[in-house]
Amino acid sequence: MNRLNQVLLIAVIALACFGGYRWLQQNGITQAPVPGFSVVDPVTAADLTRIAEECKTAKQWHELANVYMSAGYFAEADACYRQATKMDPEFGDAIYDHAFCLSRFGKTEPANEKFEQVISLKHPKSANAYFFMGRNHLRDENPDQAAAAFRKASKLPMAKFELARLLFRKSEFDEAEELLADVLEKQPTASRAKLLLSNIAAAKENQPRATSFSSEGSDRTDRIPTPFVDEKIRLGKATQSYGVDQQTADLFKLMGESRFDEAKPGLEKLQSIQWTTQVQDALIRVATAKRDFKEAERLIEEEVARSGPTTIWLGTLGNTREELGDIEGAVEAWKQGAEVRNDKTLPKCLSKLGQYYEKKGDLEKANEYQVLLFLELARQAITQDQIDQALEYVQRAEKVAPTLAKVQYMLGKVYRKRAENEKSAAAYRKCLELDPTFGRAIVELQLVE
Repeated sequence: MNRLNQVLLIAVIALACFGGYRWLQQNGITQAPVPGFSVVDPVTAADLTRIAEECKTAKQWHELANVYMSAGYFAEADACYRQATKMDPEFGDAIYDHAFCLSRFGKTEPANEKFEQVISLKHPKSANAYFFMGRNHLRDENPDQAAAAFRKASKLPMAKFELARLLFRKSEFDEAEELLADVLEKQPTASRAKLLLSNIAAAKENQPRATSFSSEGSDRTDRIPTPFVDEKIRLGKATQSYGVDQQTADLFKLMGESRFDEAKPGLEKLQSIQWTTQVQDALIRVATAKRDFKEAERLIEEEVARSGPTTIWLGTLGNTREELGDIEGAVEAWKQGAEVRNDKTLPKCLSKLGQYYEKKGDLEKANEYQVLLFLELARQAITQDQIDQALEYVQRAEKVAPTLAKVQYMLGKVYRKRAENEKSAAAYRKCLELDPTFGRAIVELQLVE
């Protein structure tokens, strides 16, 4: 090859390389960012590194962005969402998820620009986009822009609630009440809507209505559906696609098939890498299924020590000790569970205690726990709008303890729910005769008189 041809060949190669570089730049093909993994377990670090190395298409960049966001690597997620949408400018899901990501770490203006793109594409989540734009405007202290965004998202109950709250602050009570009525039509037990209606009634100096809504809103803590839940589910699915969470899901599948011997070694290995309540719960289930109650007791005691007492685990601890023949230890655990009373399994502890004292021949104690059991069952029935069932439970409690103030209060409450105001008032009055300081009875008596 002569000198001229060599020069021409080098020029062609250089031009090709430059053209290739420009193509890569324009199409955004670049190496995926890999953050430092000093704060995550080695299994998760290895999986995240592998996913990043395999990233090539817009879809893969989007998936990597979701993974990074679920792991808390927001800057890396931001970069990956940018790459996905650079490769595919009309990738609606990626644009929406990018906007949400930007919102989460305070970049409200660029987030809203992305949400506007989502809306311009007529994406199925356009209402959600308007809702998050409204929330971002609130964070930036722009209530008028927030209200406008919430109006455009008004098919979402939570958007109506947020708009009603803004109108309440401007003393535009009538429209706020109309919006909250719409919310309650779809979500009849939404406590936040009822509490806001109570505030509006108080502002309009309608104290009976304010008291009524306040009481109803305090009966339960039902939330209004919000787009945040959709995003939580999405990120939860991303979390289960790698690392410890993925392995946990695979092991739980084995447990669902009752393959406990196969699941146990994997669970123990995961727990040695990173202790979690989820895996501990699974190990307790394995030990119980294999009737290794001594091991189950040890694991439950560790769970309570690490995570704090809960009624469900104290109740389970009592049942486990009962299987081991440690009745006194079982009673101690059930009593602690009854005192903690922080989940729906409270009736199980109360029932066990009632049965224990009945067998022991201590009928006074047995009746005490039986009454508490009936009242708790009634309370749970009320929260589920099973008012007839609640009345049956309270009447059973009344047969055992007719002169207990809390029984009469609950009876008044159930009759009020049934709109039987005369019976309700009579029960509240009897409650106050037994205990003149019973504050809730004083308040609720005013509602039915």
